[in-house]
Amino acid sequence: MSKRKQSSRPLGTVILVLMALGLGIVVCLAAFLIMAKVVEHEGLSLQASILPATLAVSLGAAVAGFALAKCNGREGLLCGIIASAAFSLVYLIGVFLGGLPQFTLYTPLKLFAFTASGCFGGYLGTLHRGGLKHRRMG
Repeated sequence: MSKRKQSSRPLGTVILVLMALGLGIVVCLAAFLIMAKVVEHEGLSLQASILPATLAVSLGAAVAGFALAKCNGREGLLCGIIASAAFSLVYLIGVFLGGLPQFTLYTPLKLFAFTASGCFGGYLGTLHRGGLKHRRMG
């Protein structure tokens, strides 16, 4: 009987997660800049800028989940949940540091959007590019 030795790479995993989250943050900031220019150009109110900001963070969570799943090669939904949890945690820290926490209808919707986009990005990261391969009988 052979025993399988499982390699434990906790430092490598942490670096991988941090790199994927860093890529998601860079994409999120770029999307924020683009959305801010659009909001400023159109002269939208503060209330109307909630949706573009949520879309920018959701895009960052999706890219982080995609990158993490692509580097990992499997377990895309778990990678997406990890990425979206990090973005949701940063959002909740910002809400609590802003003084009196004001939970509105938008708060659970934003958290759901972050989670859904992170999981979708993680799922897309596990898909293979080649498509279906047909095997010939015989």
